[in-house]
Amino acid sequence: MKASTRAFWVLVCIISIFYCASRGIAQENWIDEIELAGSRTVYSFGTTPYSQSAPNLTLDERKIFSIGSMQFNLDRRRPPMNAPVDPLTPANASINAASCASCHSGDGRGRTHKIDFRSSGFSIVPHPLQAQGAFREPARDADYAKFEDLHWKLKKRIILSAEIAVELVAPVAVVDGREEAVDLRNAPALHGLGLLEAIGASEIELGAARRKFAKFGILGVVPRAREGGLQGTEKVGRFGWRGTAGSLADQVAAALQSELGITKPAMGNVAEYEMLLEALATYVRFLAVPARDPSAAKANRNGGEIFRRVGCTMCHRPSWQLGDNLSIPPDLRGERIYPFTDMLLHDMGKDLRTVEGDSQTGFWRTSALWGIGLQHRVSAGAGYLHDGRARNLVEAVLWHAGEASYSVDRYKELTDDDRERLLKFVSSL
Repeated sequence: MKASTRAFWVLVCIISIFYCASRGIAQENWIDEIELAGSRTVYSFGTTPYSQSAPNLTLDERKIFSIGSMQFNLDRRRPPMNAPVDPLTPANASINAASCASCHSGDGRGRTHKIDFRSSGFSIVPHPLQAQGAFREPARDADYAKFEDLHWKLKKRIILSAEIAVELVAPVAVVDGREEAVDLRNAPALHGLGLLEAIGASEIELGAARRKFAKFGILGVVPRAREGGLQGTEKVGRFGWRGTAGSLADQVAAALQSELGITKPAMGNVAEYEMLLEALATYVRFLAVPARDPSAAKANRNGGEIFRRVGCTMCHRPSWQLGDNLSIPPDLRGERIYPFTDMLLHDMGKDLRTVEGDSQTGFWRTSALWGIGLQHRVSAGAGYLHDGRARNLVEAVLWHAGEASYSVDRYKELTDDDRERLLKFVSSL
């Protein structure tokens, strides 16, 4: 080969490598990656791994983060016969929880099993439906149906092998003395959400447009949200179980209203509300992602290959490369992160459809997996999936259906040892 020809092909290869890297499709070694959140990774393996701030904050950012942490943990219940604890909570507010932290236990998933409803991470959809003992004005109790209890009913028993059988349960509510199907939402984990907010909207839309895995039944829909509420401009949705919020500020505002009864006042405490919203959104935005235990990552490489082989990465996309536009904080531009989500909505099958809804009632946004293996350290009884029905990761996998059917079928075909290897890999994230 002539020197000029060789030089040409070398140049083509170099250009191709840079192009692939810029589009986020380079074959990076995600199986061995330790710092999943890049510069916003922290080495925190104790009982509060999700509650650490990003390590590279400015002094002003740390100040707002600290204020947000205080507001996040503030008990907003009203003492009997007294005014609200804080002036933003109206006297007739419908309060589903005592504080943000009472649902997002340790900034992780809500506790849904082996405790009573009032201590759980549940909220009820739609309102009004009142949990017994919820924090409401006694005079208004008669306006609401009484949510008295919640049962876990056996729905399926799946035989994986001669030695392993898995029982899948789902929640059934007792309302005014009778069983009734209601839509429940469990509180999701909060770590790393600021990085998901920094993923480019055009990249999310491109991922859906490519339909790389359509031959396996996986399509994916871009979530749509309204900036600033129903009357706002449509944008790519990122937060909430169905991606109904396009920014952390919108998500926090929705949670303040639906769970704590706090809305932007028409007059009076407008500045206080804006400060609260900014502090809480900043707190969530700057929660770091715990690093993987290096020894666990090394020990579970085979499980990562199985994770890839059965097709989990078709929805739980390992990595994203953040862009360099001005809307992204300077310290994050160009960073590669490993959240294991494609940020899209997928049809998860008839068993995960909600009681009420439109044609997308069985669609759910792919949850990020980073840090998931530390959940058991944060709170016992934490539930997985939108209504917390899955008590562990195996149950969460087996509830998948619809677009995930191909991967679940491959999972069931694995040997017991390989399923255990796959589980250990996910638990090492």
